[in-house]
Amino acid sequence: MERKRRSVSCWKVCAARKSIAALCRCEGIAESLYYNWSKEFLEAGKKRLAGDTARAATTDEVAARRA
Repeated sequence: MERKRRSVSCWKVCAARKSIAALCRCEGIAESLYYNWSKEFLEAGKKRLAGDTARAATTDEVAARRA
């Protein structure tokens, strides 16, 4: 999971300098896997922005963020 998160977020920045194919070769993954991860990442972001969350934050979590 960590590799997936790192790859998707980091590669968005790197893609301007290298092709996706080159980045996938460096990481040793198939391009199709990258595109699936990217699609999942973007869909999750859309749901989050639309307010569709898996759970509501607890009062303690909200207070900690505001502090």
